[in-house]
Amino acid sequence: MKLYKDIKHYHEFLPKEDRPKQGKTYLVTKDENLAYMAEFTDYNGGCWATVKVVEPAEQYKSLYTPGMSFDIKVAHYTFQEVTSEESQPNTEII
Repeated sequence: MKLYKDIKHYHEFLPKEDRPKQGKTYLVTKDENLAYMAEFTDYNGGCWATVKVVEPAEQYKSLYTPGMSFDIKVAHYTFQEVTSEESQPNTEII
């Protein structure tokens, strides 16, 4: 006997050209606020990605620490790729 009703879900995808690439580092922004610089350690183009924080933004240093790894719902963020010279933790970038 089923005691709950199935809830339909939907997938949120970014346009292909806006999707981050696994292994690359990005500045990650949510609601126009820079949150952190992170490397995408696991992502295959779906809804979710695993990121590893390289450097948190100043206002989020109490929430995120370098090396912290967690999953994010990709469609809720925007990303700006960081070049290899910029990928080292640097307070001027953040």
